[in-house]
Amino acid sequence: MFIRGDMIKPKRTHCPGKYLQLLLIAMVLSIAGTAGATELDKVIDGLQSRYDSITALSADFTQEFSSKATKTTMTSRGRVYFKKPGKMRWIYSAPTRDEVASNGKTVWIYQPDLNQVMERPVDAAASSIATDFLTGVGKVRQQFEISLTSQGKDSYRLSLVPREANLNIMRILIDVDRTTFLVVRTAIEDSFGNETRVSFMNIKTGEARQDSFFEFKAPKGATVVRP
Repeated sequence: MFIRGDMIKPKRTHCPGKYLQLLLIAMVLSIAGTAGATELDKVIDGLQSRYDSITALSADFTQEFSSKATKTTMTSRGRVYFKKPGKMRWIYSAPTRDEVASNGKTVWIYQPDLNQVMERPVDAAASSIATDFLTGVGKVRQQFEISLTSQGKDSYRLSLVPREANLNIMRILIDVDRTTFLVVRTAIEDSFGNETRVSFMNIKTGEARQDSFFEFKAPKGATVVRP
């Protein structure tokens, strides 16, 4: 998921909203299109079938954001929860206890060190590509040139390049487990030379949370920033 830069206060030195472009996309892929190379189709079909069968998913994650401008890397970790259609909650445990939540209509970004909650409609907070995937109607082959770049012992690696120019996404790499066809690693490169890498561990499927879990209520005294 991509949260626009104008949603973030400049003084903020750590904010998950700036580099969550791929995470939601990777976990709720909806793939359709024409046939291509046989091995590539095998991976896409396996990925499609796996995620079509999933209604809820959770995973521990480690996220690294490398900034070309500052030549620094920020590492964060936590656990993420998804539920179809379009619900998610990222709970960060380190280095700050940020949260990003969506009920499919609204996105909330909570930054406890700023005592601030940013609230936006999904269509105002996300790029068109991210919004499509959030609602489960994204068509990967229509929006990306896809290639199978490598086949390791444990995973396949797919490369996705947008068919139309996109400052936020230059290329997406997705590692798919060869046995489960779950996404286990993602990486996204933007036009500014920044890169976000995410690894997913302890993935569990089918343990659906109540819809209320994906609603976010601002803590008492927190400033709520709306459009």
